[in-house]
Parts: sequence; structure tokens; C-alpha cells
Amino acid sequence: MQKKEILVLCSHLLYKPNPMASRSRIQRSEHVPRVQELFKQLRDFLFSCSQELATAGGANWDRAEALFKLAKSADQLRSSVISVLSDEEVSYTRGALPLGLKEGSARSKKPKGDQKRDYPKYRVTGDLLIKTGLSRDARKEYEHILTKKDFDALISLLAEFSSSRRDFAFEEVRGRLELPSYQIYTVLSLLRARDILLVPKRGLYIFKTPKAFRAEAANLWEAIRTRE
Repeated sequence: MQKKEILVLCSHLLYKPNPMASRSRIQRSEHVPRVQELFKQLRDFLFSCSQELATAGGANWDRAEALFKLAKSADQLRSSVISVLSDEEVSYTRGALPLGLKEGSARSKKPKGDQKRDYPKYRVTGDLLIKTGLSRDARKEYEHILTKKDFDALISLLAEFSSSRRDFAFEEVRGRLELPSYQIYTVLSLLRARDILLVPKRGLYIFKTPKAFRAEAANLWEAIRTRE
């Protein structure tokens, strides 16, 4: 991946000197397609690495999530750069940070009050289930990821439970599967959001319709993928 080339091109386009004015003028450039392609390659490379680590599981999960977030950041940066470079003429002050970013801070979009009830959100990308939730203060988003292999293993265990009883405890699931707690909660919260599981009290889950659980859960992955 030619990260140096990305930086050189962006630096040339964004900081083209103009001795006649205090502000630089950026005009439409033939370099835009190349910059776009380089960012796309970087994003795809990071996403591919994330998938490989996620599939390996175990101690690799933290790195998989970190790379997934970096892949998203690369895609967001690509969109921002292309947005700037594609304008007919964009005024930019040398030394200032674009897009309203402050030094040393990340830009985050705070959901409006009527949007908070839309969380958590779920989507399927490749062989990954991705849950997007809100932080405790509802100011920032976070993401948890789970491979289809681990999703299927968890659903299979719950289907086993549903064949002989109506409820189960979180600790029972954690004791049977070598998965981080947050990944187990990701699937349980999805099943709860789809009204497949009920939660009468913290840590205890009830199958709404035990006999139908296996069929309902089996269609869940594809239903999320199709909706995207």
C-alpha cells in the first residue's frame, strides 16, 4: 500500500503555495481519481486484515476491531478529501485544519434525541455481524463485530437450550463458549431487538416461542444482509 504517495498527493493539492494571496486556492485536479483509488486500496486492505484476525478469534479480537475502525476512518477520510478536491474552487487557509476539526480531537456526530431510539443498529458486512451502539452519554457511537462462524455457534447453543427449556442465564452461555462477553451480548441484544428473546430480569433470558427459535434465528443473518 502506497501510503506515502497518498500523503504526497494530498499535501501537494491542499497546500499548493500562492505568494500573491494569504489563502490557497484548490481547483479541480486530474489527481482526484488516483487519490480516491489509493484511499480505497488502503480501506480494503485494512478491512481484509480485520476479517482475517476476526476469523482467527481468540486474542486477536481487539486488533481486529481496531483495524476495522481504522478501515472506516480511511473511508471517511477518503470521502472528505474527495469532497474538498472535487469542488470547483475551495478556499483554504494555510495551517488551518479542514472540515471544522480541532487540533487533537476527533469529529463525532451526536445523534439527535429522536434518533437515539434507532440504536443499536445491526448490519452484515461480508462474514461479519456489526453492532453499532451509543456510548453511555449518548454522544458517540461504538461498534462490536462478530464472525458468522461464532454467530452460528452461539445460535446453535441457544437452539440446544430451546429444545428442552424455556429460559437460560447469560453465565450458562459464557461457560459453554470461548467468546468475549460483549460478543455474546451482541447476539443476545439482537435476538431481543427482534422479539425472539425476552429479558424478565438482568442476566436471565426467555425464549418467546421455544419451538420456533431455531427457524427464527436461522433466518436472522440473511434478513439483516438483505435489508442492507
